Amino acid sequence: MVARHRVEGLAHNALAAAKISAPADLLAWLAGASSQTARENLVFAAESMRLAKAFEQAGIPFLFVKGVTLSVLAYRSLAFKRACDIDLAVDPDLYVEAAELLRRTGLQCLSPGPSASADEMLAWTARNKHTVWVGRGVAVELHSALVDTPLLLSKVSIHSPRQAVEIGPGMALPTLAPDELFAYLCVHGATHAWSRIKWLADVAALLAHESPETIERLYRRSLELGAGRTSGQALLLSAQLLGLALPEGLERELSSNRAVAYLARVALRSMLRGGGIVELDDMALGTADIHLSHFRLMPGFRFKWSEARRKLAGPADDEPLPGFLQPILAAPRWLLRRARRSRGAA
Repeated sequence: MVARHRVEGLAHNALAAAKISAPADLLAWLAGASSQTARENLVFAAESMRLAKAFEQAGIPFLFVKGVTLSVLAYRSLAFKRACDIDLAVDPDLYVEAAELLRRTGLQCLSPGPSASADEMLAWTARNKHTVWVGRGVAVELHSALVDTPLLLSKVSIHSPRQAVEIGPGMALPTLAPDELFAYLCVHGATHAWSRIKWLADVAALLAHESPETIERLYRRSLELGAGRTSGQALLLSAQLLGLALPEGLERELSSNRAVAYLARVALRSMLRGGGIVELDDMALGTADIHLSHFRLMPGFRFKWSEARRKLAGPADDEPLPGFLQPILAAPRWLLRRARRSRGAA
């Protein structure tokens, strides 16, 4: 379960800090996984600095989100938070130039493919917020947008206020400013229904450094930035599962909100589905709850209609369908994809 939720370093550190004895084989496994996380984060930090210098020299605006910058902000360390890739957001108007720069730095495009043309990349990012690049022992997601759903987080972009995070002596990387970062993390986690508890742990750890009054201010500001119900869901779950102290009035407000309470229940089911140890993508209908929850992330018919159209279009790696066929074939195609994945996992 710890591996599935990618919290090996956090679990190892927590057991040590609480002076809790555990079976020797478990402690050995946690220690090994935690050391691996720390080593990988050093590689990510070095590669992030290399990419930052390249983008600065090319004059292409960029931001890092999650990853090593969040590790330092939330945990004051690169040792605990596990990451799988580097998330790099760039100005969408300069996306082709950014992709070509990644090629020149020695990375290869994995999705949509190593031979993808500029037009093919732009077509891909029209249906998927990022392309995937690999090389030098890392994976990089090059984002044209921060979130998949345009109506969510509509007031946060690559040009939003930022902060510089010192990840080492003389080494600083740009990320979103505190208000925008909190809103982004809530939207990101909610689109996955917080199905890995590490995303919730990151938010709770980030807020643990703040007063209850600041937490409420961040929540109110997230609504203005377009986070919808995602921040309420994150705060309610953080209070229920991780002991985050919320202002009493705010906790009552969130608990009594039926939509937020529903989203919290979906997240709990997603965390524990398959006993909490099976990847949701490895189950035939493992992500069905998550997709349905997306329609409640923001109030209003306009958002629901936009989300329905996005889902009917299918993922970027599906062959685009003529408009009139999308509502007819979207569900069968989705079920076919789920069946193939579950068969592959078996």
